[in-house]
Amino acid sequence: MDLCQRWIYTLDLTQIDPTSPFGFYKATSFATNINHGALTYLIVGPDRNLYYISRDDGAVYQIRYPASLAPTIGTQPADILVGQGWPATFSVDASGAQTLRYRWQRNNADISGAADVPSYTVTNPQVATDNGALFRCIVSNSFGSATTRNAVLSVTTKQPPIPTIKSPPPSTFYNYGDTLSFAGSAVDGVDAVTHQPQDGVLPPSALTWQILAEHHPLTSPNHHTHPFFPLTSGIAGGTVTLNFVELNPDVWYRIFLTAQDSFGLSQTTFRDIFPRHALLSVNTSPVALKVKIDGMPKNVPNKFWSVVNLPRTLGADTPQTVSGAIYDFVSWSDGGARTHTISTPTIATNYIAKFAKRPAVSTAPGTTGSISAKPNPCTPNSQGLGQTALTWTSAGTTKVEIHVDAPNGNMLTSSGPGTFSATTGLWVRNGQTFYLQNVSNGLPLTSAHTLATVT
Repeated sequence: MDLCQRWIYTLDLTQIDPTSPFGFYKATSFATNINHGALTYLIVGPDRNLYYISRDDGAVYQIRYPASLAPTIGTQPADILVGQGWPATFSVDASGAQTLRYRWQRNNADISGAADVPSYTVTNPQVATDNGALFRCIVSNSFGSATTRNAVLSVTTKQPPIPTIKSPPPSTFYNYGDTLSFAGSAVDGVDAVTHQPQDGVLPPSALTWQILAEHHPLTSPNHHTHPFFPLTSGIAGGTVTLNFVELNPDVWYRIFLTAQDSFGLSQTTFRDIFPRHALLSVNTSPVALKVKIDGMPKNVPNKFWSVVNLPRTLGADTPQTVSGAIYDFVSWSDGGARTHTISTPTIATNYIAKFAKRPAVSTAPGTTGSISAKPNPCTPNSQGLGQTALTWTSAGTTKVEIHVDAPNGNMLTSSGPGTFSATTGLWVRNGQTFYLQNVSNGLPLTSAHTLATVT
């Protein structure tokens, strides 16, 4: 289940995905483009249907198989109250075999020119002609149809309030961890017919705030939101610490202010604020090695944008081997530990992990080793697999390893100098070679440091 991409997959624990290089189980798409996004906490209910919580609206939704391909109505169109001249949009969520068709009706008669879409908007409702009108939708496909409830449109001459966000001002930019102050107010509308003022300046009890952390532009198919500051009523303003952690730099906040008057009319406004960024560059010296950025291994040079003041973790594994040469970590250019957390600076900054090349060490003339296998050849079973006992001896070493099929093949075991033995599992094939490798002082797994072999 993916909160951001709005899909649910099933995992078949009896099948390995042949395309997976890691031997993962086979995953199959179950549901995609789920209308109520930010799905969390998927569970099977006592009725054996699936249920999930939408983090967008805090509601619980059901996924069910109706044993029919005909349409079923999920979310009914709701009753709407609007001020005269303000648009009113009715919508429906339905499921069923594709393609679904939508036929909107007013007072049980088809609306001429209504689009074949799951919503319908009355653009300029009037008290005299639209108050009390009923709207419904007939959803159909080749297997049947389903009709929604009649939703009532209530139109009043009263006009909705006008909310205003005073703080933060337009074109506000922020750094991670900043304290943001927000404040606003609202003035109620004037009656469209009598032109008399309604509630005037609304009190804080009429105001509701919400802040969402947004990820990617609204036009991006990857756009999604994260709850940040929950719906909070009864305040004219407040402060929040902008500490939502998202490593992708394509983030921003949207601040909503909703005002509702005593007639039940409401209007919402919003303000967007955007982060300041800095370009970070990570490299190694004297040669290109691997680094870790936020715990993930990366090649160098590596450049990326980050929100100013956002914590980022830099690290470097040690030792690292390139072309048979061994490099040990020495220091970071900023003086941090081998793995340390930085606060993204306000300007473009380079970070360099400094390494030192180990002096070349070859197997000393007095270094010797031998390895034998018994039985050899082994006695294979019906699958051609057998078992053998290895005995090896080394001198002039501090550590040796036994590798299978190549000097750098899978390691079977290791030991210090002296004579040792180990028995393999039932996996040996006649013709396989075992390599006794000298790895003293970090010697690389190359043929130059093979002490002996047995096939």
